[in-house]
Amino acid sequence: WLLRWALQKEHRRAVLMEHCRRDPVFFVNSFIWSNDPRRERITKTPFILFEPKQREIFLDLLKTSDRDVHFEKSRDVGGTYVCEIVLLIEWLLTSYDTQWLVLSRKADLVDDPNNPSSLFGKLDYMLKAMPSWLAPKSGRIRHEMKLYNCLNQNLIVGESTNQEAARGGRYRRALLDEWAAVPKAESVARAVRGATKCRIFLSTPSGKGNHFY
Repeated sequence: WLLRWALQKEHRRAVLMEHCRRDPVFFVNSFIWSNDPRRERITKTPFILFEPKQREIFLDLLKTSDRDVHFEKSRDVGGTYVCEIVLLIEWLLTSYDTQWLVLSRKADLVDDPNNPSSLFGKLDYMLKAMPSWLAPKSGRIRHEMKLYNCLNQNLIVGESTNQEAARGGRYRRALLDEWAAVPKAESVARAVRGATKCRIFLSTPSGKGNHFY
């Protein structure tokens, strides 16, 4: 119904765009979709923020850009999606000429065209599921490990975790995914520290013998 209503008149689409900027929860609950291939028939699923906890975490992450965040997650709670949606909202709607960094332990977990569960695969899927007036395909350039917004000069870049990660760059946030499984994570975290004020350490816990713990 909302999509049909928006397509009828251009000014309605402008109203919705502005409402998405002012109310990010509305944006998520109205226009973000996820993909779950475990489903037998319909794998496309509307992403509705869990109340109250997931919504609280999401809004807190949006407000936090000047300190580190430690985010423990379990399976099927949408932890990675929530963090990536924060980056996507800023990349699409609220920032200008800004960069973000996403990291995981292997390159194909960051960006793999054959893996929709990779970090960039999730971003691609969310953008593809949005109406074209909200996220026009012509307004972005997609290369390996890069997603560029031509309309506001925003850029999301990706790297695998290595001791040279993020050196030379400056980022609004850095998402460090599945950090409990990253080898030499402490030295990588130090390298990223110089490039951003906000490192989001995200992982399923995995015992005590790791930097995430």
